[in-house]
Amino acid sequence: MSRGVGTTSCPRAASAVEQDVPALELRGIAFAYPLLAGLLPVLAGVSLAVPPGGWATLIGPSGCGKTTLLKVAAGLLRPAEGEVLLAGQPVDPLGKVTYMPQADTLLPWRDALGNAILAAEVDGRSRAAARAAARDLFHRFGLAGFEGAYPHELSGGMRQRLALIRTFMSHRDVLLLDEPLGALDALTRAALQEWLAEVWEALGKTVLFVTHDVEEAALLSDRIYVLSPRPARVVAELPVDLPRPRDRTSGEVVGLKAQVLTHLESDG
Repeated sequence: MSRGVGTTSCPRAASAVEQDVPALELRGIAFAYPLLAGLLPVLAGVSLAVPPGGWATLIGPSGCGKTTLLKVAAGLLRPAEGEVLLAGQPVDPLGKVTYMPQADTLLPWRDALGNAILAAEVDGRSRAAARAAARDLFHRFGLAGFEGAYPHELSGGMRQRLALIRTFMSHRDVLLLDEPLGALDALTRAALQEWLAEVWEALGKTVLFVTHDVEEAALLSDRIYVLSPRPARVVAELPVDLPRPRDRTSGEVVGLKAQVLTHLESDG
């Protein structure tokens, strides 16, 4: 890709911050799982907002409710309290946003191109048009030549790229990504962090992202929401006003990591 990961002159980024109505907003989300002994509170009034074309990251202790919050945002779980808004309107988000779980969930009997166009097929869009669009994304995502490969023939990093192609092929403006790079080794993960930021900027999607990696949050985000232990609440909302691409060794990134860790440790 000829363009770098975000710059301060990027028109997409500028238009996103100028718009007052969030693409995705969660207001006062409360949720508890039913148990035999009663209820297990998981979310305690979580509120957040992501502007159009923005990238917000959720970070917090293991088991605090980050995945549960994404599932509420996707419409897969119904909150006990609160509401989900898309473009300022309270809606049932099911089918209106795209949720990518931690596992790549690729279908082993379909080749890479068949996996990529699955969302388009479910939506009833033209299969020929979807295949053409997917082939273009295979070039953009560095998978050209692997359209006919099956999931077991791909490396972990390639499988994640393919799962992300399928996610982008959903044609939804809001993407909910649950630790999509979490299972990768450190070198592959670092390379895909840069690649993912480039693709996000080029395609102009709105992203709500979950990670356990503080550095990953600092490198990718426009805004970081730090969650408390379960039941989760927002303990810090940190805007990230740093130019892209970001150097993981820069003082600004290191300082932001320290900020996030301070909030995590004080509420851990």
